[in-house]
Amino acid sequence: MDTTALIYKVLCAHNGSFELGELRANISTMEDDLESVLGNQEMFTRAVSKGNKLIVAKTKMRLCRANGCSGCSNLHLCKFYLYGTCPSNQRQGCRLCHELTSEHNIRVLREHYLEELGRKELCTLLLQNDNALLPPVCFTYNKGSGEYGYCPDKGSCRRLHICERYITGTCAAEVDCDRSHDFYEPHPLNTLQQRGVPNELVASMLSTYRNIQAIGHTNDASNTLCKKDSDCLLKSKALPSHWDKSSVPETGFKRVALQSSSAEHKNILDLFHQTMTGFSVKTIERVQNRILWEVFSWQGDVMRKANAGKGNEKQLFHGTDSKHVDAICLQNIAWRMGGTQGTPYGQGSYFSKDAKFSHSYTSQSGVRSMFVCRVLVGNYTQGHSSYLCPPSKDGSHTISYDSCVDDIYNPSVFVVVRKHQVYPEYLIQYREGSRPGT
Repeated sequence: MDTTALIYKVLCAHNGSFELGELRANISTMEDDLESVLGNQEMFTRAVSKGNKLIVAKTKMRLCRANGCSGCSNLHLCKFYLYGTCPSNQRQGCRLCHELTSEHNIRVLREHYLEELGRKELCTLLLQNDNALLPPVCFTYNKGSGEYGYCPDKGSCRRLHICERYITGTCAAEVDCDRSHDFYEPHPLNTLQQRGVPNELVASMLSTYRNIQAIGHTNDASNTLCKKDSDCLLKSKALPSHWDKSSVPETGFKRVALQSSSAEHKNILDLFHQTMTGFSVKTIERVQNRILWEVFSWQGDVMRKANAGKGNEKQLFHGTDSKHVDAICLQNIAWRMGGTQGTPYGQGSYFSKDAKFSHSYTSQSGVRSMFVCRVLVGNYTQGHSSYLCPPSKDGSHTISYDSCVDDIYNPSVFVVVRKHQVYPEYLIQYREGSRPGT
């Protein structure tokens, strides 16, 4: 089983978080490999509870709100099936999906390294990450005195009336505190039930809300503690030496236009024109996104350790509709943005050694957009149109190939499912019509 998928499995089997020392004891992998995986801030974060260092499971995956939209990166699943309480099934009236193994859901789970999780484990993970599932703790209830504190809505409030310090484990006056310390008290229980949370899950709400707070605190604080903690697993990765360090935001991205006289510009332009004649390049920009770079670097560490030191990184083209450019610069390339050209080598994001191939995935007119990406192709195999993801190496479904290709002996097209294997390094914007020097 993939190390990342295994860690998710262990964490979600223990209410979404686990003590770091216990996790190390339960994961039979190299320490450096474990640290590389846990260093991915999009998937895991740290917390401290009663002096114990915890690892908390995170995910960007959510339940789809539209239920059935095309090109979606979220689960198409009945919320009440997830909770284990849907009174009907699809045959008896529920119009929502009850299948984790549907074609769409398998693809989404695979992209997020969650394909090994069962329904209960996914429920644990989503409850602490999808803020549409649970009510937030009422801030004003925790201010002032009296039964409702300063909450203006009082008994009709749809937020959770529970002691914030009880959740964090820091309430020094638990016996005399006039805030609720029990999720089964009438107001908190009724609030949870209004969100569809069954009684069986209420018992786990304390750990769920503690994990929610840990995840929220990490997102707000950007893991500043790691500068002081020698055991911190969230080690920063060095930025490329050629980046403009004055244009690297802590979050988000910056596109830096390359000077046409620079060697960097010439190298990308020459690579593009190897197969693309009769086109005029308007701009070549370097995409500088600290978070995407760090995630890509961590993924490279993991793959090199798993593949005997080889991440097999390549520089490849990826064409896209111009409307997706900002989303890719911010969130990376995802298979749902792949267009309608078909999937002859399996589902996933398509990359090519030749710009001419990727050109067919761009906008049909006007200024077109193509990325030059760093791609960790790893161990690859021959692709097939029936593949939802790269197949297993040994038939046991524990270790899979990292990518699929058009020709195993001389590959020029690579198909990748997991976006962490990709860094969109350069953006080329061009149009038809030649121009001297371009």
